[in-house]
Amino acid sequence: MRIAEVVGRVTLSRGHPSLHGGRFLIALPMPLGALREGLSDRGEELVVYDSLGAGPGALIGVSEGREAANPFGPVKTPVDAYCACLIDHISLEPVGSALPRGREAPEGAIPRDLNQTSERRRGVP
Repeated sequence: MRIAEVVGRVTLSRGHPSLHGGRFLIALPMPLGALREGLSDRGEELVVYDSLGAGPGALIGVSEGREAANPFGPVKTPVDAYCACLIDHISLEPVGSALPRGREAPEGAIPRDLNQTSERRRGVP
């Protein structure tokens, strides 16, 4: 799943019967730089089927490929990208800044510094 911003909509002169009740949107995928720092670098536009009601400027979760047709069940549907969720808020933290200094991560968590972890395994403090 990718995060994308809705920038427009598509108007159809004729639609497929299996797609009744939704609409098509134009969305721009947002790479990490665009999410974290507000950079204008975006991916190539996608035409996304939407049944949730996303509007211009909304952030959405886009499912692509075979997964995009899964919400329609066994009915064959001509969909390559599907709006799977509406995103209200995104909070991104720099790698390694999630825990205050001197505090240990819970068992099974991804370590902040892999070198520290491998040194602990060898018995080096």
